[in-house]
Amino acid sequence: MILQKLLTTFYALIFVTTLFAQEKSPQSQWTVGLDMGFPLHADCNDCHVGNSVSSFLSGNANTQYRIFRWLGITGNLGYFRQQTYSNISLWDNENSSQIPSQRDYSLDFVTWSIGPQLLFRVWQGDLSFETRFGNAYEMANVDATTYDGKNFDIKYKTRSSRFTAVRFGYTYWPKPKFGVMLGVEFTRVANGARLRTPSVPLEEAYPDEDPAVISFLAPRSAGPDLVNIVLGFTYRF
Repeated sequence: MILQKLLTTFYALIFVTTLFAQEKSPQSQWTVGLDMGFPLHADCNDCHVGNSVSSFLSGNANTQYRIFRWLGITGNLGYFRQQTYSNISLWDNENSSQIPSQRDYSLDFVTWSIGPQLLFRVWQGDLSFETRFGNAYEMANVDATTYDGKNFDIKYKTRSSRFTAVRFGYTYWPKPKFGVMLGVEFTRVANGARLRTPSVPLEEAYPDEDPAVISFLAPRSAGPDLVNIVLGFTYRF
């Protein structure tokens, strides 16, 4: 018990010493940056169904205000896209047999988030940890073709969901005003079990088809949980 307290005190002293050993905050407290995300791992309901193939693309614009040399506030505007191809089976209108179908759907997300950022001066750069909270606005579109020649193009109403992100990164400053950032970011879109609503009711768009059958084409993914390698550039002004 005594040893545990001594170790805790020792690590606390190291942490405090690290904070006070950092250089003073730069004269300018503001930075802006752009970055791209390259997926390491993705988890979504449709990503692992049958022979589904999914691709992902993401990018962000961000700004940071440094309150102290070790603490800042960061804001982020982001975009990411999930494109999924899969072969599925639909019941015919009599529910007597299944028809093989090819489905292609896209989920486009526009996000905003804000949160605190811890900064530690390491060598000629800043080691950072940040967690952000905000919203994601999702636009979904499905394009499907059945083997008996039927085509479906279904767009869904935009919906808003909670968005969270956690990022670990390092920004190297080769110049006082210009930095290069490399990091790992974890993102999640959480919208519960809410169903997507077609922009045009299925009964109107496809009056000769059973809406319950067509609704099966809707993406099962609520929004992917992503792990991205993030590479970007930062400018201090």
